[in-house]
Amino acid sequence: MASTYFADHMPRRQYAELSEMYSLADPDGHKILLQALMRRAMLDVQRIMQIREEKPQLQNLVRSGVVGDAMMENITRAEKELDQEVQELVTEAELYKTGWGQTIFQEAGQMLQLQAQAQAQKQAQQQKPKSANPAPAPVPAAAAEKPKESKKQPSLPLEVASKPPPARVRSKSPPAAAPTLDSDPDDLPELVTEEELQRRADEMAAQLLREEAATPSSANKKKNKSGKKRK
Repeated sequence: MASTYFADHMPRRQYAELSEMYSLADPDGHKILLQALMRRAMLDVQRIMQIREEKPQLQNLVRSGVVGDAMMENITRAEKELDQEVQELVTEAELYKTGWGQTIFQEAGQMLQLQAQAQAQKQAQQQKPKSANPAPAPVPAAAAEKPKESKKQPSLPLEVASKPPPARVRSKSPPAAAPTLDSDPDDLPELVTEEELQRRADEMAAQLLREEAATPSSANKKKNKSGKKRK
């Protein structure tokens, strides 16, 4: 009865099929069969390590009664089948190169380590772009809540601030604007000579004398009033 502890050994089946298709005398066939035998040895190494790790744990479970003896018998049969597989693989390895059967499992273990390293590097490269752009550092709460400083006018004392501003006094008539060269010629003052000023002064004096002569004096008015009273 075959063990059901492991799944089907696919690399061993593939190697058997390739052995019917290719010959070791053919360089290309030799290379293809050698690679297939190495993949077969790599799976054997993985299963050997799995049995060495799980068999002691399973023995403890059987002693404690957690699992039955059937599980222990199954792993024992799997171990025997794996021993037969190792012997067959060593025989096949000697066909390719004398003495390779003694080192093929060691080389298979090294290949597994290289695969694990390559897989780890691939995962690191996939995660690298995410960590290349770190999230921005959070702004401190004190800095975020700090209000912006505004430029304020210096405050005045209370007395000065409460005092109303003086009212503006409006002049009744706006001051006359000084004449400029752009003003109308009719608005400009007339230029008078000294002779003209003297003539105008003489005319004004003569006019005043004529007005006084035509008008009776205040003394004559009083006399006329007193004569009327005596009558």
